[in-house]
Amino acid sequence: MRALRFFSIFFIFAVLDSCRLPFEPYTTNLEHLVPLAYGNYWMYNVRQYDEKGMVIDSFYETVSVIDSQKDGGSMGYVVDYGTGHLGLWSEYHGDLYVVNDTNGNALPILRYPMNPGETVPLTKGVIHDLGKFEKNLKYFGENQSVVIPTGSYSCYHYETITMLDTSNRMQLYRTQDSYYAANVGLVEEVDSTVINGVMTRTEVRELTSYRVNDN
Repeated sequence: MRALRFFSIFFIFAVLDSCRLPFEPYTTNLEHLVPLAYGNYWMYNVRQYDEKGMVIDSFYETVSVIDSQKDGGSMGYVVDYGTGHLGLWSEYHGDLYVVNDTNGNALPILRYPMNPGETVPLTKGVIHDLGKFEKNLKYFGENQSVVIPTGSYSCYHYETITMLDTSNRMQLYRTQDSYYAANVGLVEEVDSTVINGVMTRTEVRELTSYRVNDN
Protein backbone atom coordinates (compact mmCIF):
# COMPACT_ATOMS: atom_id res chain seq x y z
CA MET A 1 0.00 0.00 0.00
CA ARG A 2 2.78 2.41 0.86
CA ALA A 3 4.13 2.21 -2.71
CA LEU A 4 0.79 3.52 -3.95
CA ARG A 5 0.65 6.70 -1.85
CA PHE A 6 -1.45 8.74 -4.21
CA PHE A 7 1.39 9.35 -6.70
CA SER A 8 -0.74 11.37 -9.12
CA ILE A 9 -1.77 13.91 -6.47
CA PHE A 10 1.73 14.17 -5.02
CA PHE A 11 3.19 14.68 -8.49
CA ILE A 12 1.01 17.73 -9.01
CA PHE A 13 2.03 19.23 -5.67
CA ALA A 14 5.70 18.48 -6.35
CA VAL A 15 5.38 20.51 -9.56
CA LEU A 16 3.77 23.36 -7.62
CA ASP A 17 6.71 23.39 -5.22
CA SER A 18 9.14 24.06 -8.06
CA CYS A 19 8.11 27.75 -8.07
CA ARG A 20 8.10 30.25 -5.24
CA LEU A 21 7.50 33.87 -4.30
CA PRO A 22 10.05 35.71 -2.14
CA PHE A 23 9.05 36.71 1.37
CA GLU A 24 9.52 40.17 2.80
CA PRO A 25 12.13 39.46 5.50
CA TYR A 26 11.47 39.63 9.23
CA THR A 27 14.27 39.81 11.78
CA THR A 28 13.04 37.16 14.26
CA ASN A 29 14.48 33.65 13.99
CA LEU A 30 12.74 30.29 14.08
CA GLU A 31 15.08 28.45 16.44
CA HIS A 32 12.42 27.71 19.05
CA LEU A 33 9.84 26.42 16.52
CA VAL A 34 12.19 24.35 14.36
CA PRO A 35 15.24 23.59 16.53
CA LEU A 36 18.03 22.65 14.14
CA ALA A 37 21.29 21.16 15.41
CA TYR A 38 23.44 18.17 14.48
CA GLY A 39 21.97 14.97 15.94
CA ASN A 40 18.40 16.21 16.30
CA TYR A 41 15.75 13.78 15.15
CA TRP A 42 11.99 13.36 15.16
CA MET A 43 9.98 10.18 14.67
CA TYR A 44 6.35 10.26 13.52
CA ASN A 45 3.52 7.80 13.20
CA VAL A 46 1.79 8.46 9.87
CA ARG A 47 -1.74 7.26 9.15
CA GLN A 48 -3.47 7.57 5.79
CA TYR A 49 -7.27 7.60 5.44
CA ASP A 50 -9.44 7.19 2.36
CA GLU A 51 -12.50 9.27 1.48
CA LYS A 52 -14.63 7.20 3.89
CA GLY A 53 -12.32 7.80 6.83
CA MET A 54 -10.93 4.26 6.79
CA VAL A 55 -7.24 3.73 7.59
CA ILE A 56 -5.54 2.41 4.46
CA ASP A 57 -1.92 2.62 5.62
CA SER A 58 0.10 3.26 8.77
CA PHE A 59 3.87 3.55 9.10
CA TYR A 60 6.66 5.47 10.82
CA GLU A 61 8.82 8.29 9.46
CA THR A 62 12.03 9.77 10.79
CA VAL A 63 13.55 13.20 10.16
CA SER A 64 17.19 13.53 11.24
CA VAL A 65 19.72 16.38 11.13
CA ILE A 66 22.90 14.68 9.91
CA ASP A 67 25.20 17.60 9.01
CA SER A 68 25.51 21.38 8.79
CA GLN A 69 27.01 23.69 6.20
CA LYS A 70 27.08 27.34 5.24
CA ASP A 71 24.15 28.34 3.04
CA GLY A 72 24.85 31.84 1.78
CA GLY A 73 25.07 34.07 4.83
CA SER A 74 23.32 31.63 7.20
CA MET A 75 23.89 28.14 8.55
CA GLY A 76 22.15 25.34 6.72
CA TYR A 77 21.35 21.92 8.10
CA VAL A 78 21.32 18.70 6.08
CA VAL A 79 18.18 16.71 6.89
CA ASP A 80 17.68 13.02 6.15
CA TYR A 81 14.01 12.16 5.57
CA GLY A 82 14.58 8.43 6.02
CA THR A 83 13.43 7.76 2.45
CA GLY A 84 16.76 7.99 0.63
CA HIS A 85 16.29 11.73 0.05
CA LEU A 86 18.00 14.68 1.74
CA GLY A 87 17.08 18.31 2.27
CA LEU A 88 18.95 21.47 3.22
CA TRP A 89 17.06 23.55 5.80
CA SER A 90 18.13 27.11 6.55
CA GLU A 91 16.64 30.12 8.32
CA TYR A 92 16.92 33.56 6.76
CA HIS A 93 15.42 36.64 8.44
CA GLY A 94 12.53 34.76 10.01
CA ASP A 95 11.75 32.48 7.05
CA LEU A 96 12.57 28.79 6.94
CA TYR A 97 13.75 27.68 3.49
CA VAL A 98 14.11 24.08 2.36
CA VAL A 99 16.07 22.79 -0.62
CA ASN A 100 15.20 19.17 -1.44
CA ASP A 101 17.32 16.96 -3.67
CA THR A 102 14.19 16.14 -5.71
CA ASN A 103 13.90 19.64 -7.22
CA GLY A 104 16.88 21.75 -6.10
CA ASN A 105 14.82 24.90 -5.48
CA ALA A 106 14.89 26.93 -2.26
CA LEU A 107 11.27 26.93 -1.05
CA PRO A 108 9.91 28.96 1.88
CA ILE A 109 7.75 26.78 4.12
CA LEU A 110 7.45 28.64 7.43
CA ARG A 111 7.65 32.15 8.92
CA TYR A 112 7.86 33.57 12.41
CA PRO A 113 6.63 35.97 13.65
CA MET A 114 3.25 36.37 12.00
CA ASN A 115 0.06 37.98 13.27
CA PRO A 116 -2.87 35.64 14.09
CA GLY A 117 -5.06 35.43 10.99
CA GLU A 118 -2.29 36.71 8.69
CA THR A 119 -1.75 34.98 5.34
CA VAL A 120 1.37 35.27 3.15
CA PRO A 121 1.92 33.88 -0.37
CA LEU A 122 4.34 31.02 -0.99
CA THR A 123 3.88 30.25 -4.69
CA LYS A 124 1.64 31.42 -7.51
CA GLY A 125 1.52 31.04 -11.27
CA VAL A 126 0.50 28.91 -14.24
CA ILE A 127 1.84 25.46 -15.01
CA HIS A 128 1.72 24.44 -18.66
CA ASP A 129 -0.85 21.67 -19.26
CA LEU A 130 -1.93 21.79 -15.62
CA GLY A 131 -3.51 25.16 -14.91
CA LYS A 132 -3.46 28.00 -12.40
CA PHE A 133 -2.22 27.43 -8.88
CA GLU A 134 -1.35 29.27 -5.71
CA LYS A 135 0.03 28.27 -2.33
CA ASN A 136 -0.34 30.35 0.84
CA LEU A 137 0.71 30.14 4.48
CA LYS A 138 -1.76 31.16 7.21
CA TYR A 139 -0.96 31.62 10.89
CA PHE A 140 -3.71 30.99 13.46
CA GLY A 141 -1.82 31.78 16.65
CA GLU A 142 -0.03 30.24 19.61
CA ASN A 143 -1.15 28.37 22.73
CA GLN A 144 -3.09 25.87 20.63
CA SER A 145 -3.50 22.71 22.73
CA VAL A 146 -2.53 19.48 20.98
CA VAL A 147 -2.99 16.14 22.74
CA ILE A 148 -1.38 13.07 21.17
CA PRO A 149 -0.34 9.69 22.68
CA THR A 150 3.07 11.05 23.71
CA GLY A 151 1.60 13.94 25.72
CA SER A 152 0.06 17.41 25.63
CA TYR A 153 1.71 20.35 23.88
CA SER A 154 1.08 24.09 23.61
CA CYS A 155 1.59 24.78 19.92
CA TYR A 156 1.86 27.40 17.20
CA HIS A 157 -0.72 26.61 14.51
CA TYR A 158 0.04 27.14 10.81
CA GLU A 159 -1.91 26.11 7.73
CA THR A 160 -0.48 25.71 4.25
CA ILE A 161 -3.18 26.04 1.57
CA THR A 162 -2.65 24.89 -2.01
CA MET A 163 -5.23 25.56 -4.73
CA LEU A 164 -5.10 24.31 -8.31
CA ASP A 165 -7.58 24.80 -11.17
CA THR A 166 -6.54 22.43 -13.93
CA SER A 167 -7.12 22.76 -17.65
CA ASN A 168 -9.61 19.85 -17.57
CA ARG A 169 -11.73 21.66 -14.94
CA MET A 170 -10.48 19.58 -12.03
CA GLN A 171 -10.18 21.67 -8.86
CA LEU A 172 -7.78 20.60 -6.14
CA TYR A 173 -7.68 22.11 -2.67
CA ARG A 174 -5.10 20.90 -0.18
CA THR A 175 -4.65 22.00 3.42
CA GLN A 176 -1.79 21.10 5.75
CA ASP A 177 -2.46 22.08 9.37
CA SER A 178 0.86 22.01 11.22
CA TYR A 179 1.39 22.38 14.97
CA TYR A 180 4.83 23.34 16.32
CA ALA A 181 5.85 23.29 19.99
CA ALA A 182 8.67 25.50 21.26
CA ASN A 183 11.99 23.66 21.57
CA VAL A 184 10.37 20.49 20.22
CA GLY A 185 9.47 21.09 16.56
CA LEU A 186 6.58 19.70 14.54
CA VAL A 187 4.22 17.84 16.87
CA GLU A 188 1.27 17.08 14.61
CA GLU A 189 0.25 17.64 10.99
CA VAL A 190 -3.09 16.96 9.30
CA ASP A 191 -2.91 16.92 5.50
CA SER A 192 -6.20 16.84 3.57
CA THR A 193 -6.89 16.89 -0.17
CA VAL A 194 -10.23 17.76 -1.78
CA ILE A 195 -10.87 17.22 -5.50
CA ASN A 196 -13.93 18.86 -7.06
CA GLY A 197 -15.45 19.35 -3.62
CA VAL A 198 -14.96 15.74 -2.50
CA MET A 199 -12.49 14.71 0.19
CA THR A 200 -10.17 12.14 -1.38
CA ARG A 201 -7.58 11.51 1.30
CA THR A 202 -6.32 12.58 4.71
CA GLU A 203 -2.90 11.97 6.22
CA VAL A 204 -2.20 12.46 9.94
CA ARG A 205 1.35 12.71 11.25
CA GLU A 206 1.94 12.52 15.03
CA LEU A 207 5.19 12.83 16.96
CA THR A 208 6.20 9.62 18.77
CA SER A 209 9.75 10.49 19.94
CA TYR A 210 12.40 13.14 19.43
CA ARG A 211 15.82 14.41 20.50
CA VAL A 212 16.72 18.09 20.42
CA ASN A 213 20.28 19.22 21.16
CA ASP A 214 21.60 22.72 21.76
CA ASN A 215 23.19 24.48 18.78
